[in-house]
Amino acid sequence: MLNNTETEHVESYVSRLLGLDLSLMAATMLILGFGVWLMFSVSAAVGRGVYDGSLFYARHQLVHAIAGLAVMLVTAFSWRRLMEMLNHKHQFRWAFGWAWLLLVAVLFMPGVIGMHASIPVISFKFYPAVFVGILLLVFVAARLGDKNKPFDMRTSVSTIAVVGVTLILIMLEGYVTLPMLIFMAIILMYKKAGLPLKYVSAMVGAMGLIIMLEIFSHPYRIERLMVLLFPADYPATYGYQNMMSLKLLSGAKLFGGASTDSLKLLPFLHTDFAFTALTAGVGWLASLIVTALLVFVVVRGLRIAKSAGSGAAGLLVFGLVFLFGGQAFLNISRCLGVVGGISVGLPFISYGGNDLIASSIIVGILLATSAGQKQNRDTAD
Repeated sequence: MLNNTETEHVESYVSRLLGLDLSLMAATMLILGFGVWLMFSVSAAVGRGVYDGSLFYARHQLVHAIAGLAVMLVTAFSWRRLMEMLNHKHQFRWAFGWAWLLLVAVLFMPGVIGMHASIPVISFKFYPAVFVGILLLVFVAARLGDKNKPFDMRTSVSTIAVVGVTLILIMLEGYVTLPMLIFMAIILMYKKAGLPLKYVSAMVGAMGLIIMLEIFSHPYRIERLMVLLFPADYPATYGYQNMMSLKLLSGAKLFGGASTDSLKLLPFLHTDFAFTALTAGVGWLASLIVTALLVFVVVRGLRIAKSAGSGAAGLLVFGLVFLFGGQAFLNISRCLGVVGGISVGLPFISYGGNDLIASSIIVGILLATSAGQKQNRDTAD
């Protein structure tokens, strides 16, 4: 039997759980389920003979999904801590001190295909840039949404400096798509905050120059930029991936149809081409359901951001929704052959613990913001 104190704790937990956006939680759990299903039904061909069996990817994706759900719930119940972080700017000094230290440390790690992006932790690879991007959006939201301190040129310069240093460190690791998405999210956050163009123009010009220098300083990035514009002109390299993706999609049926041998011909099947793998291996119905669920998450997130207004919480949710939706849009666009040379996963579907946990944090913040708004309304009533 539970005593009164324990009963109150249980009732409080149940109340907080029911106060969350259950439809958003359900949609996320369904997408996670499709991700595990994909790794079980399609990536067995990739895992067989490479690792310790055909269930390697499915087993790890299931572990990632469970961990992601746990992180999402912890984040969702951390509304007060999130608000404290947005209101106490001095915390960001320590946060970015550690973030920059990790990003610099990554540059001394072994490189893979021109990228120094991860820190080995036993059998797990930790990618700091994936999480530092979220931290950067939290920082910008806190700066732009501070109603007690007018946003002036001095604040703008310091904000731009933090954004610039962080994005440069991320690009030095080999990323291009991720920092560009983060940068575009920040620009939209500036616009939503209603700030004059003068606070944005300098940052746009400086970051545009840095991005172009980073692209043209690496020959493979130049090729990927050209593939982005003209994928069919590069059939031997990145264009091949686009053509194979379109071939697999053209042969897909309502409930799958592609053989494991044909699926193995497409590189990065379980990461960059997760939408293609889902469509060709599981079927168009599954991919349409996943696309509809992803759109639902984005639309629900935009509604939460609109309800939160132009304060720090609203700006943060708006930027995170753009980052989440932008990744989904680019992955599907690449699989459909609209663009090429882009390396970005499909949220909750592509294999990889870091991206899945980061997406879980994003949805957790959406849930926390929605629950906080509901709590404030109940208190006002």
